[in-house]
Amino acid sequence: MGAGSGRLTALLANRAAQVTAIELDHALVTHLRRAFAGSSVVSVIAGDILRVGLPSSPYRVFGNVPFAITTSVLRRLLDDPSGPLQRADLIVQAEVAEKRTAARRSSQLSLGWGPWWSVSTARRISRAAFAPPPTVDAAMLVIERRRVPLLDPAERSAYLGELHSAFRSSSQPLGRQLRRAVGQRGWKRFTDERGLPFDVRPFDLDVFDWVAAFRMVSDLRG
Repeated sequence: MGAGSGRLTALLANRAAQVTAIELDHALVTHLRRAFAGSSVVSVIAGDILRVGLPSSPYRVFGNVPFAITTSVLRRLLDDPSGPLQRADLIVQAEVAEKRTAARRSSQLSLGWGPWWSVSTARRISRAAFAPPPTVDAAMLVIERRRVPLLDPAERSAYLGELHSAFRSSSQPLGRQLRRAVGQRGWKRFTDERGLPFDVRPFDLDVFDWVAAFRMVSDLRG
C-alpha cells in the first residue's frame, strides 16, 4: 500500500488539513516529493506501511492495498483498539471484503476486531477499473471505530483467548466446549435468549453473540 503516483494524495490534499503519503518505491518517493514540494499539507514518507510509525493523534487511512498483504495491513491498523485510528477506507480484493463483513459464517480474525470496529463494503469495483487489471474484482472496505465499543480494550486479551480456545475445535458445538463454565442448562438458556441452535458452532455466532457469550463466561468464572 503506497501513495504511488499521487493521484489520491492530491485529492486528499484538497480536503484534509494534513496528509501523510507513504511510499516504498524510491522512484515514486522522488516523484511525490517533487510533485508536492510546494504543499504545506502533504508530507511524503519513504517506508513500508507495515513498519513506519503510525500517528499518535486521531487519524484516518485511505489506500489501495496490495492483495498479498491485506491481512497484515489490517492487523497493523486494527489490532490495537485503544489506538488513535478513527476510520480506514481501503480497496481490497472483493473476496476479502465479503469475508470481513460476513456476520456468519464468522472468522476468528474478524470476530477479534468486531467489538471495537464496524466493517462494511461501500461498493464493488470491477477489475476493469484498474490498469493493469488484476485477475479478480475489488471492493471498498470501510472500517469505522464504534462510537460505543462492545468491550473495553482492557478485555481484549481475555476475549481473544476465549475465541482462540473455541476455534481450535471449531467443528464442535460451542456449548460442549463451555460446558464446565456455564453448564447445560445455562447454555440452553443462553441459546434460547439469543435465538441460536443449541449445537451452534463457534463460527455461527456473530460478534454480538460472541460478546454476550464472553460476558456470561466471565461473570460465571468471576
